[in-house]
Amino acid sequence: MLPAITARASRLRGMFKQLIDNALDAMDSNRHQPRELRITTATQEQAVSVVIEDTGPGVASELQWRIFEPFFTTKRATTHVGLGLAMVQEVVNEQRGMITLDPDYSAGCRWQVLLPIKYEDDS
Repeated sequence: MLPAITARASRLRGMFKQLIDNALDAMDSNRHQPRELRITTATQEQAVSVVIEDTGPGVASELQWRIFEPFFTTKRATTHVGLGLAMVQEVVNEQRGMITLDPDYSAGCRWQVLLPIKYEDDS
């Protein structure tokens, strides 16, 4: 069982939904490969770690520094406005957490979200 964190459930739900939707979209575009989505949780130091891995094409290294910019998208602009990962970053920041994209993961895309553990003196 994971320790408690302090967060608004609706914001976390939206954040994880966005990351999972992105993974599913990426795997849809990579139909010739096996499609796998893995989500693992653990405690890491003073945080809860959530790792989301997919077997999509990954994020090109030259685009990794831009992915959290509002309105940046690699998808068709008519259906996606590029706010998903900006919202994810906003929610992580609200929780005083951290999100990273593993640049060395070559089997698709791997995100790690770290959210601080709630302590009794947290308000």
